[in-house]
Parts: sequence; C-alpha cells; structure tokens
Amino acid sequence: MAKISFIGTGAYGTALANVLLKNNHEVNFYGIDDQEINDLKQGLNTKYFNQKKMHKIPNLVTKNLEDVLNNVDLIILATPSKATRFILKKIDDFKLNKQFNFINLSKGLDAEKNDLLSRTLTSDFSHIINNYAALIGPSFAQEVFDENLTMINIVSENQEYNDMIAKLFTNENFKVISNTDLITLQTYSVLKNIYALATGMTKAMHDAYNTLVSVLTLGFKEANHYLKHVEKISPESISELAAFGDFVLTATSNKSRNFSFGYEIGKLGIEEATKLHKSVTTEGLVSLLAISKKLNNNLEDFPLLNSLYQICYGNKSHLDLLDFLSK
Repeated sequence: MAKISFIGTGAYGTALANVLLKNNHEVNFYGIDDQEINDLKQGLNTKYFNQKKMHKIPNLVTKNLEDVLNNVDLIILATPSKATRFILKKIDDFKLNKQFNFINLSKGLDAEKNDLLSRTLTSDFSHIINNYAALIGPSFAQEVFDENLTMINIVSENQEYNDMIAKLFTNENFKVISNTDLITLQTYSVLKNIYALATGMTKAMHDAYNTLVSVLTLGFKEANHYLKHVEKISPESISELAAFGDFVLTATSNKSRNFSFGYEIGKLGIEEATKLHKSVTTEGLVSLLAISKKLNNNLEDFPLLNSLYQICYGNKSHLDLLDFLSK
C-alpha cells in the first residue's frame, strides 16, 4: 500500500483518488475549498459527482499543506497550471530537507516563464523533486469516476518511475501506459487545449462534422509543425493516448472545458463568453497567451493559432476565425 497526497480537491484529482482508493492505497487531500473539504471527509465531492460515494473515505483531508507531506510516497499536483509554481514554493518554504516524487496533472504552461512546466519546475525546484511525471491522456473526470474504461499515459524520462506509477493506478477499468517522451506529450497536452477553443467556435458557427474535423486537422497539423520547428522534436509519439487521443477528445466534446468555452465564444463573442466563465480556469486561453509570448507574437506559420490569438486578445471578430483560408 502506497501513501499518496493530492494537492487540490477538484474533479479530476478526486476521480484519480477514487481509482487509488479502489486499489487499496492510502489517500490524503490538501485543499482550500471548504465545501469540497467537508465533502471529501465523508467520501463525497458533491460539486462534481453529486451524491455518488468514493470507494473509501480518504485517510486525511486538510487545509494544512504540511500535514499531507509527512511520510508520503507520492504527491499529485491537481491544481490549475497557474497555481503549480506557488504550491511548490510553499513546499520548498517548509525546509523539510527532502525530495518528493511528483505527478503533475495540469496541462498548461508555466505562465511566469512561458515554457513547459516539466522544464521550469524540474529546474527551479530540483532540490525538492526526486521524480517528476505527467499523467495525461483522454480522460474526462466524470467518466473516470464512473469507472468507464479509460486508458492514459504516465510520462517521465524515468522508465522505472513510470512503471511504479502504472502499477499503482492500473486496474480493470483504468489502464496506465508508460511513455518517456515527456517534452513531446506535454507539448501536445498544452496545444490541444488551445485548438479546442477553435473547434468549439467552429461547432457553434458551423454545425457540421465536415467543418469540425477539418479545423481539428488544421490544429493538429499546426501542433506537429510547432513540435518540429519550435521544440525541434520529431513527433514520434503522435499516435499515443496523450497526443492524438487527448487531442481528439478535448477538441470534439462538449464535456471539454476548452471546447465548451470556444463554443460560447462562437455564439456570443469573446467578451460575453469570458464573463460567463470568469470563475473557471480555461487552460487553453491562458496557454494561448503564453505560447504567443514564447513565439514573440510571430505567428505567421500558425494561421489558426494566429486567428485565435487575434480573437481572444485582439480586436478580431470570432466570425472571422477561418478567414485565413480565403487568403
């Protein structure tokens, strides 16, 4: 039995915790939302899963971060990407003089440095990180919690660590497959949230699968171009669950927060859509800005990305999303 602490009490973290509880591991939660904390102490998370019970009641649920760091085998960072650096800084400030094994669930970039979290965090916090991995792939929280068959990747450069994590999570309904191509799959994970904005907008304005899949393909092609020409990587892992699989899921389903936000933009425009979603973190919108900064706003080689940026952060109308096709 492993002792595992989740930082964050949201839907996806709760769903994964339930997998681990089913596998008879000890699970702790640190969070800041009083309702979610009170629910989890009873083996529930009603905000996301109504009255459906978890397999077991977690061992510890607390608002004291240091309490979930004691004798822990694994820390799972289940917060939005914008909070990840803040959490690691808080852990570092405790001066515990030890390194931890981490899994990061967030899909965004490090907003402070406009680069992949796997790069910046392992560099800046190497003194507290023993192993770092990302758990990514086509997996909506509700479906994981409902125990629908789900397959995802555990991705780190350490095969032994990947195998350990896969063993912790895998059961008859949840399969974890190892991959060591961390930079490639993290990049796909960031870009799929951005392009899901475009497919969501497309769905709102052109209710036709021909159009939707065409825009999805344009986005996937641009993602591959980004890997080859910006990251200087040949995307050999293109067919992995965390690449093609997650890209398709996120960019075609209204269960996807980014696709749904894009849909609202397509119906209402960016200003009204932002008002509707102001209390929710939309990773694609945050990552769109960070990627544009990383590219110094030189987006000519990424016409769909450029069009999205001009709509979300410029003065371009959402109705002109695909105007570059006529140029």
